[in-house]
Amino acid sequence: MTLIDASDLEWMRDDIEFLLPDTCILLAPTNTSNGQGGGSITWGTVAASVACRADFRRGGEGVVGAALQPYRVNMFSLPQSATVLPTYRIVHGGCTYAVQAVNSDASWPICWRVDVMEVK
Repeated sequence: MTLIDASDLEWMRDDIEFLLPDTCILLAPTNTSNGQGGGSITWGTVAASVACRADFRRGGEGVVGAALQPYRVNMFSLPQSATVLPTYRIVHGGCTYAVQAVNSDASWPICWRVDVMEVK
């Protein structure tokens, strides 16, 4: 027996959008061939003005190119109606973030919680 049915979940999903104060842009990669066996990745907009909330998770330093570089790991909350994949990027507040993980196994899928790392 479950205490929350499908109509309750829908009601909660509608209400949670009021708790998402910002908007972001979702980008998806496209591989473009250069005609010589190589290519490049371009990023195209999948969805613009997606309601979201950004939360800082943790930060630190890591070695990149033989130098210590600071990094930040954030979490975005997005409405359940949005489509977000682990290959996507999120643009928010002038920064671009690479999606690291998307919670796809929540007991009550009310919103997406997406771990991201800033792309420098």
